[in-house]
Amino acid sequence: MKNTPSRRAARRLKKLEAERKKKEKGKKPTDGITKAKCKICMMQVVVTLKNTLKLDEHIAARHAKCTLADCFPDETPEARALRSAAAKKASAAAPKYKPDKPLAVKKKKKKRK
Repeated sequence: MKNTPSRRAARRLKKLEAERKKKEKGKKPTDGITKAKCKICMMQVVVTLKNTLKLDEHIAARHAKCTLADCFPDETPEARALRSAAAKKASAAAPKYKPDKPLAVKKKKKKRK
């Protein structure tokens, strides 16, 4: 038998599945992990939601005279509280279900001559 459409389709599906698995393999879960950028030296520091020790280490090692608000203004407790409040407000305002799609308007078919 030669390449029938069903065989070609099966081969194509297998190839697409392999590509999808490759893409997923490289991704890492990012549960609460963000990258904070220092405003002074522009260095990025990986920070979790609960642990900000790396920010303190960066400040102590690089900018001893600066404070957390000087280096990472977005990671201060006040800024984090505002961000979480805004996220809660946005999630509460978002509808629980997707809205219904509007009814499609049918186009008139042109008659062929």
